[in-house]
Amino acid sequence: MLASGLVGCTNSVMEMSSEDPIVIQLFLQLLYEGKTDLPTFGEHMIPLFKLAHKYQVECIFNMCETFLIRNINAFNAIEVYGVAKLLESADLMYITLLFIERFVKTFYLQML
Repeated sequence: MLASGLVGCTNSVMEMSSEDPIVIQLFLQLLYEGKTDLPTFGEHMIPLFKLAHKYQVECIFNMCETFLIRNINAFNAIEVYGVAKLLESADLMYITLLFIERFVKTFYLQML
């Protein structure tokens, strides 16, 4: 969506009013500077992942995907899987399902 010829590009304005301002700030910092120094970076990863998908920014999408893969845990696995499925991220879906499967097996074996 950030390609030339689109309405947002020809008017030099892109409407992002429905997005969280912190997520927009992260998105723009990553897009233009390639890094961010916001300490809450990880807390906004899923909305940032969705925004990168929405605007088809592959480098940010891949960075978010990698971050989520490295940070799957028992508290976020279901949410991460749902987002991965929604955004059709096959690698993230697969790895999240493996995590859930291992977690369930471990939990079940502890109950025996």
